[in-house]
Amino acid sequence: LALAFAPRAAALSGGAMPAAHLWVDTDAGFDDLLAIAALAVHEKRLKLVSTTSGACETPTAGADRVARLLSRLGRDDVMVVAGRCAPHVAPAPWLVEARRAMLRWAAKTLGSYDADGFAPFVIDEVGAELALRAKGPYDALCLGPLTNVARVLERNDVPVASTTVMGGNALGADEPE
Repeated sequence: LALAFAPRAAALSGGAMPAAHLWVDTDAGFDDLLAIAALAVHEKRLKLVSTTSGACETPTAGADRVARLLSRLGRDDVMVVAGRCAPHVAPAPWLVEARRAMLRWAAKTLGSYDADGFAPFVIDEVGAELALRAKGPYDALCLGPLTNVARVLERNDVPVASTTVMGGNALGADEPE
């Protein structure tokens, strides 16, 4: 999805309008971290990643992982924001194990958070919205629950040029799609 997004966005713009910055909203699950890594390497328009809960235990934990990943990839220029929690839904059994595996992988691969060694992340939602307004317009790539995106779109004060949504689990399903 991440590698396919850039050509799609370029085709949609028809070359007539300036390229919008890329905003990724994620629940920082392992699959999302892979997509963010691909975007960080191949997509210079990536300017903001916001996190919510879902596959990750909290938005702050997700922002920590995303900030460490981006720092390791040399993308300290990307703002990382810990957004709002998604409404609580009891996780499917496969997701509980996936979270455990992701925690083991993150600890082994990214190490523990060190404020002096990794990109900072913002917890202030108002600050994030101001940053969005300052850098817009944005193409939004939504990889997790839509809590943050819904708030931004509802307030209609951040220029969002396009929105692409990717889902990974049907309601009531015991296994991911």
